[in-house]
Amino acid sequence: MRLIEMDKQGSEWVITAYLAGEPRMIGVVESGTKPHVVTGSLITGVPQDIVVKEHALLGDLDNPDDIEAQRKNIEFGPTKFLPRTMSIYQCGKKSNHAFNYGLGAKKWARINEVAEGEAIKVRKLYLKEAYPDLDAWWRTVQEQLKEDRTLHNCFGRKRIFRNRWDDELFKAAYAWNPQSTSVEIVNRAMVKFWQDERSEMQRAELLLHRHDSLTFQHPGEDNEVMSFIRYMTEHMEPTLTWEGREFVVGTSVKMGPNLGDMKPCRLSS
Repeated sequence: MRLIEMDKQGSEWVITAYLAGEPRMIGVVESGTKPHVVTGSLITGVPQDIVVKEHALLGDLDNPDDIEAQRKNIEFGPTKFLPRTMSIYQCGKKSNHAFNYGLGAKKWARINEVAEGEAIKVRKLYLKEAYPDLDAWWRTVQEQLKEDRTLHNCFGRKRIFRNRWDDELFKAAYAWNPQSTSVEIVNRAMVKFWQDERSEMQRAELLLHRHDSLTFQHPGEDNEVMSFIRYMTEHMEPTLTWEGREFVVGTSVKMGPNLGDMKPCRLSS
């Protein structure tokens, strides 16, 4: 018996890229590069290979003195700035998880326990230099709300936003399409799993559903399990369309004998 986790981790960032039509974000997605590495590089000016090297050295260190001591072992070259309490990679990761939906610098500083001045700099670099077209997308969302306070996600599902007309309403609106599309991908895949009558699918058991992932157990041999993963991946990766552009949100797969010993699993081509 093996456990199989199928995860849409990072799906909201991918979906946002296409909703916003942000060319640099789309380039990151379609090139297969790691968004946190690219973002860290764009907001600091440090080359991507150095971002990876620094993260391998620093990991999750958050003490400024320890970080400064370790950075003496790296040649960064010209930089826009370096975060004091985290690696460049972590700074990119925390930015990717926050600023797409309009989070302010003060709250980002409080959440990540950094100086407000540093948070202001990071947010500005993210929105003005890394991904400048996000601001235009926000304005588009606001214009849609002005018409009838209604938005539609990538599947055509609609939501009416009835709360007070303020920044909190806007932030909820920016987040709704990526978040609702992401969870609907998973929900639809779960329904297709129940409807799929192929033997490889029938022998699997769904154990856990979360916002962006499904976890199964399967008793089959290697060939049967890999067929299950292949079929389930097809269900998890529908082709989405937004303003004439088609895209697919990828799926990461892990497999193992228990939740504590799951390893990445790749389908053979």
